[in-house]
Amino acid sequence: MNILIILAVIAGIFFVLLIIHILQGGIGGWDGRSMENILGVAPEDAVPEDLEKLTKGDLKQLFHAAPAPGFESMKGEIRGKMLPLGILFIITKIFERRIYGPGPWIGKAFIQTEKGRGWGYNLFAPPWNSGIPDLLRTRKFDSYVGESRIDGKDSFFVDYSNYNSGMVHTLCDEVRKINNNLYIGQGYIGMFGGPVTASPFYLYGEQEPVQGVDSMKFLKDKRALVTGASNGFGVDFANLLAEQGANLVLVARRSGPMEKLAEELRRKYHVEVIVEPMDLSVADAPDRLFSKLQSDKCRIDILINNAGFGVFGDFDKVPYDRIDEMLRLNILSLTKMTRLFGEEMIKRRSGYILLIASLAAYQATPTYAAYSASKSYVLLFGEALNNEWRKHGVKVATLSPGITDTGFLTVAGQKPTLYQRIMIMRSRPVAEIGLNALFRGKPSVISGWMNRVTVFFNRFAPRSVQSAIAYFLMKN
Repeated sequence: MNILIILAVIAGIFFVLLIIHILQGGIGGWDGRSMENILGVAPEDAVPEDLEKLTKGDLKQLFHAAPAPGFESMKGEIRGKMLPLGILFIITKIFERRIYGPGPWIGKAFIQTEKGRGWGYNLFAPPWNSGIPDLLRTRKFDSYVGESRIDGKDSFFVDYSNYNSGMVHTLCDEVRKINNNLYIGQGYIGMFGGPVTASPFYLYGEQEPVQGVDSMKFLKDKRALVTGASNGFGVDFANLLAEQGANLVLVARRSGPMEKLAEELRRKYHVEVIVEPMDLSVADAPDRLFSKLQSDKCRIDILINNAGFGVFGDFDKVPYDRIDEMLRLNILSLTKMTRLFGEEMIKRRSGYILLIASLAAYQATPTYAAYSASKSYVLLFGEALNNEWRKHGVKVATLSPGITDTGFLTVAGQKPTLYQRIMIMRSRPVAEIGLNALFRGKPSVISGWMNRVTVFFNRFAPRSVQSAIAYFLMKN
């Protein structure tokens, strides 16, 4: 119950900050000022530095005063910059780098397909320390001129809804023209208030030629091995990696769902997909898988150690065979897979390994006693390897999800509690968080701000209190 109170207080604080953020942009519409009056220079002479001097309220007025550009001027790749003004600027930056893109956002590309409509994508700097040398081109959108949701005038829309999921699905940008080399924009997210909470950005400079769809795939010619690929996170990891051009090896016990997934990935992304049905909880399975891929000259550049499951119930009442199978898969198989494929990556001085731990790794969890202990092993193991292997060019990251809509509870044998229903996250955004951490070289990441807050406040409670609270929240 204490955690629910803490979350309610945090939600209240965020609501207050959101109101202040709205007030900083100003309530009401256009105050009648011209672009020249707001900028202090003639619009045709304006440069990005003139926009960076303005307040959030002045930038909103500049947007009101500016006209919508047409497709004749919006074509090609153009650089951009977010202006994280207002009291929620830190959240704006977190969204930019943790959810919206694989790295810092630095521009957009526009392609006209018919009169008044087109599509495009965003430009990102590579994730820090990722080893990726060029720009990343991803996060597709539709573009068109339509009636603004901010002030009812014409705006050039950047609409993400047809290509993206999660918060980005409801993201929308509106762009207006200051001069041929400078555009003012307002971005907003439907699930966080929409136009009333818009944040400013600008596009600037001469537009460069569009590079094309293939250039969006920064993992082209790399191969990823995804375990537990028949459902849940495994499906999301496979889709996210294939979207970026990675060829795949899918491993799980059930071949049917993997074959269906493989067919879909080949059709959508034109990547090579190998299906290897195998129960990795069997003692020699990792060795057999490694040997087969070696004999097929199938090099693995990215290992997603996703296979695993939980067992719910009092420790003395759960069938021990089930616990034994879980520990072999969650610990022994994961360790052997990491060693086998990691050694090859060290020889090449290049590679990525993602381990899946859990929010339960951070505390003893009654009714999930053996599971939480196994995930504590994964967390500490991954963080240690991140330090050991980074000097060899191998990046190891550990993702710790909270309760996620993956079918975990069904397999574990638990009906969702009120706490779990409140905290549950969709699986694809969680998988995105894990991959972003991996390619940035981060040692570990917890998915979801509420889960991060939970772990933070646990530091101030005795372990006995943590365990008692966890027991209360997990009980059906």
